[in-house]
Amino acid sequence: MKNIQKKPIIIAVFTIIILCLLLYLKQGFSSGEKVGNGQTITKTGFALDTVVSVTVYDKKDEAAAAEAIALCSDFEDIFSRTKEGSMLWEFNNGAELPSSSELASVISSARYYSGISSGAFSITMGGVSSLYDFTGENNIPPDASLVTKALEHSGDDKIIISGDTLKLADFETKADLGAIAKGYIADRIKEYLESKGVKRGIIDLGGNILCFGGKPDGSNYNIGIQYPLKNSREYLCAISVNTASVVTSGVYERSFTYEGELYHHILNPETGLPVKNGLVSVTIVSDSSEKADALSTTCFVLGKEKGLELVNSMEDTYAAFVDENLNIYYSDGFEAQLSKAS
Repeated sequence: MKNIQKKPIIIAVFTIIILCLLLYLKQGFSSGEKVGNGQTITKTGFALDTVVSVTVYDKKDEAAAAEAIALCSDFEDIFSRTKEGSMLWEFNNGAELPSSSELASVISSARYYSGISSGAFSITMGGVSSLYDFTGENNIPPDASLVTKALEHSGDDKIIISGDTLKLADFETKADLGAIAKGYIADRIKEYLESKGVKRGIIDLGGNILCFGGKPDGSNYNIGIQYPLKNSREYLCAISVNTASVVTSGVYERSFTYEGELYHHILNPETGLPVKNGLVSVTIVSDSSEKADALSTTCFVLGKEKGLELVNSMEDTYAAFVDENLNIYYSDGFEAQLSKAS
């Protein structure tokens, strides 16, 4: 482990920067850029409360890329907490569901990450997180008594997976899969594309990035780790990956300031308040997007020391922790992932 302090740098030439530009494109836009003997096909859409994009490197796979975007909407019908009629919405409103469902599968995975982190990762905080308005105009922290009451209905024991059934033990519990579902979805989209013969591409689900197969010229993808300020276009460093998922959780993603204090969306399951441990972002690199998604939040809540200990105990998983002074703390093996252009 090393403590490396760097000034923010602007990485001027990265192929992956096109992913940032895609956030401004309208739903349904597609473009092609010739690469070698094939053609880059990019499809974008709006799903999962964000702009999503899929890029493949073969002209014949345009239909597969379009279908991959459509799959995002299908998964939204399963995992959206706010979309009335979604499977998760029905579950949160008392429906009993099959334990064989994809929803149950992701909930089982979430409980695993809760277990290995002693509860630092929790999907039963929906009642607490709904008290905060991070995207609207009501940027006022909730009353402490409301947070305390909502916390009474959180905890792994409030969700029961037994036999063929998934159900709530407490009907006031509200599950929220926002910290793991996009990773699961990215993994499934990759599987779908590969089943259609796509050998290389990039999946970007609102910043949850999954790359596979390397670029058409045989080189790796270069992915920048964002300077941790809202709307920043600067990068602290970049990593070089062939097939991997890169997910960052940070205080700049959804937040507001009230009476000089920052309130962000990464909540402490014990207190219901935004985590305050000196960190501003955690980036995870892993072969599994679901793992990277869940661990980015888990490690942020755990803090630098416990988070590094957890990541260092896992194979083929790497992390970079950035504190409020822009010190970067790398897990074992992360530096080997750094791009030479950093």
